[in-house]
Amino acid sequence: MNKRITGKVKWYNQEKRFGFIESNEVNDCMVNYNNIITMNIYKTLYEGQIVEFEAIEGNKGLEAINVILKDTPEEEKDKILKDISNQIESLVIHLRELKALKTSIIDMKGWFKWDY
Repeated sequence: MNKRITGKVKWYNQEKRFGFIESNEVNDCMVNYNNIITMNIYKTLYEGQIVEFEAIEGNKGLEAINVILKDTPEEEKDKILKDISNQIESLVIHLRELKALKTSIIDMKGWFKWDY
């Protein structure tokens, strides 16, 4: 079994499901969605989160495996919550735009003769 290392999430792309962890013990270590261990169904990491992991040599350098979340300092939690809040705001804006688009399409329906 490899040694457990404590590090901090440098960045994580939720769409691509990978990112990097920084630590005093190892240089940047790539983390993949499949290597995150969590009790939640929704597995993700946020910049600044404190994690514990094992580092192995992967195909493209160091890779973090068996990644678990640790307690995160309050100032980091605030940044994470702000990030989540911004993402939710963005989703709400997109949903409103989609609703407006749907309304426009329905309104346009009266302009054309629709044959079904």
